Amino acid sequence: MSPIITVGVDATGRNEAAVALAVHLAAERDCPVRLVYVWDVEGVYTWDLTPVSGTLEEWRTHHQEMLDRVVDRWRTKYPGVTFETECRRGHPVIGLISAADQSDAQLIVVGGRNHGRVVSMLLGSTARGVLHHATRPLAIVHDRGTPAP
Repeated sequence: MSPIITVGVDATGRNEAAVALAVHLAAERDCPVRLVYVWDVEGVYTWDLTPVSGTLEEWRTHHQEMLDRVVDRWRTKYPGVTFETECRRGHPVIGLISAADQSDAQLIVVGGRNHGRVVSMLLGSTARGVLHHATRPLAIVHDRGTPAP
């Protein structure tokens, strides 16, 4: 299996710097980049009618479309890079680490919170969780308002 770089994507849109680093490194190393988006259903929506009503499939489709839009923006800027996507349901930390392990990623890239000068050393819960549980190299990238490509 060829080397791959895995990057976590979320719905906040504040992970452009993480995606930019992952795509740049993938282009530089001539390897694919896998964008992984992990979503879950809040407890209030997990009653029995949700799966039966088709709501889960609607949410899955919505999240996949969001991920596809992110990839389309980067594919335009880096046409030579191979992009893979994976949309998973579950806990973000477990999903991202599992996706990286399954693809034998050489690097995991995640975004970090940017709280300002004093608190900028704080990590979000996902970044912190991946940091503590990752079995491969990890880059945590703070987004400083980098515009999308």
